[in-house]
Amino acid sequence: MSPMNLSFILQGALCSLFLLVKCQCFQVQPTLSSSLRPSSRPSLTHRLATVNFNNFWISTYANYTVCDAPEREPDFESRSGSKYWDEDGTVVRQSDHWTGQHGCYKIVDCYWHLNEQHAFEETMTGQCALTDFAKKRSRGRKTLQQRGVVVSKKKEKVQLVKIKIDFDNFWRSTQAHYVAHDYPIDREPDFKSKSGSTYWDDGDGVIRLSDHWTGQFGVTKIVDCRWTIDVPQTKMKQPVSGKCLYEDFAKRKRTRTKTISWRKLSR
Repeated sequence: MSPMNLSFILQGALCSLFLLVKCQCFQVQPTLSSSLRPSSRPSLTHRLATVNFNNFWISTYANYTVCDAPEREPDFESRSGSKYWDEDGTVVRQSDHWTGQHGCYKIVDCYWHLNEQHAFEETMTGQCALTDFAKKRSRGRKTLQQRGVVVSKKKEKVQLVKIKIDFDNFWRSTQAHYVAHDYPIDREPDFKSKSGSTYWDDGDGVIRLSDHWTGQFGVTKIVDCRWTIDVPQTKMKQPVSGKCLYEDFAKRKRTRTKTISWRKLSR
């Protein structure tokens, strides 16, 4: 054997020995494939930690099943007329609007479905266990303020414009101050809203009987109107009637700035 061939053999043996020692000293851990790797990203929908009758309505998803309404008084009644009962770990809801039916998308900030279809403005009753409520988990995205961006809000100005008001348009973005007045008990109301407020056309003005007025018990706007009354409510949900002349109504006209300015905060 020539000296050149012997040197090649020795170099190959030394390289093999070096690789063997390196693999024993630095053992490489096997990696799991993406399909076997446990998911570290939580699902967008998760179960609430503690669900009770005081928080089931905060941004939740639920599927209600049709049931009979309890014979007792409801534990809570919303402004839209929906009634709620707390029945031993189950929420019973009676309402004429459900998610996905007749153009109803969200119920405030919740998605509540009913397992049966109902006619328009038909009141249906459903129940759902508190353990079946789910809430949408945020994606962890930072807000503009957290990212150091200041957004100038749109400035809104309201101008009160005098226009011709009658019983057909007094409810369209108007502002008015009602004076205490008895409502007519000898005839049916000319209109009744979903929230239970009743209205009468009195010729020169409108008479309103309602349990919610602007500026009382947290009420700011009534749909898109601001209607105050000179009689204070002594308790929540107390019906009060008042009258306002059509000539005293004013149209609320909004003007907003169209430009939005952005600027980075100094670091």
